[in-house]
Amino acid sequence: MRSRAPLFATAAVLGSLFAASCGSTPTAPTEGDPLTLVARVSVPSIPPGGSAEATFTLSNVSTRKVIVGFPSSCHVLPYVREHDTQRLVHPAGTGYGCATVVTSLNLEPGQSVVQTLQIVSTGRGATSGIASIVDLLPGDYSVYAEVDASMDGRPFSLRSNALPFSVQ
Repeated sequence: MRSRAPLFATAAVLGSLFAASCGSTPTAPTEGDPLTLVARVSVPSIPPGGSAEATFTLSNVSTRKVIVGFPSSCHVLPYVREHDTQRLVHPAGTGYGCATVVTSLNLEPGQSVVQTLQIVSTGRGATSGIASIVDLLPGDYSVYAEVDASMDGRPFSLRSNALPFSVQ
């Protein structure tokens, strides 16, 4: 008869990871922690009919391998807000549609993952339905990204720098 111990051990580890990533109030890593999240925008002002690319880089700045656990299929989530009102304009509606499945990223020392957001100005301000593209009306905005995850059994949140940009 085969032992079920490995199956139970795997289920216990996955359950602990999921509980750790969802069960308590996340905190930001402190100075000396191994991860950084940095935002960049290719151009600060987008002309009519133009576009820009926002990139969000999650980096392991430590000298050790880091395993980051996530409670869903979404890892680095970009957001766009109107500057004056702080109204969230991306993602539209109720937010991101992420599969509820425990996932992880293995980041070697110095390794990074990059999430991009294409910002376009067609004059329609239409929601594209694609999480990696946002069509904005003329105005002033800011863009940033967030990560909610766990590392070493502790939940944490990271938020990138918020960068202002304008659509003409």
